[in-house]
Amino acid sequence: MKHKTYIKILAPGLIVTGLACFWLYTALIDAWQELTLMRNHETCFGYVIETWEEMTGEADDGRLMWENGGIYTYRLPDGREFTQGTRDHGRLKPEFQHLSQPYPIEVEYLPDNPTVSRIKGDGPNSILSWLRTEVGYMTFIPLIVLAIGVYLLRGGVSELRNQDNKMETME
Repeated sequence: MKHKTYIKILAPGLIVTGLACFWLYTALIDAWQELTLMRNHETCFGYVIETWEEMTGEADDGRLMWENGGIYTYRLPDGREFTQGTRDHGRLKPEFQHLSQPYPIEVEYLPDNPTVSRIKGDGPNSILSWLRTEVGYMTFIPLIVLAIGVYLLRGGVSELRNQDNKMETME
């Protein structure tokens, strides 16, 4: 059988499976970081220095869908400064909507990796909410996509076997 045939048959499954694995990997890293922040964080002061929000569409029931984000800075007790971004769905909190000057906040960060941080009050605050949001929602879709990729791969392998069997019986 020609090399191009193998690629043509297996490529969709390989691509979908590879993308799903990468998506799942990043989702699990984010989930682990949120859990670690929940259990072992230090707190320092910082400032929200920039915010934005945009309408992303309309829900089936007519409600407008929004996405928002911001940039915040914080300084650790040892003097190191960090600037991070955050994104969320929905409207901005009222205190961030018309930001004319930096807004003071508390920031939670990992002592051994201070680049991993979040604005205090963002993200899950209990194991149950972490399981629901980070593990449940954030890994559910990549797992479905992974299942589709594996299904495509299995179908491709079966098709290749059938073609090989046909070739053997013709000889």
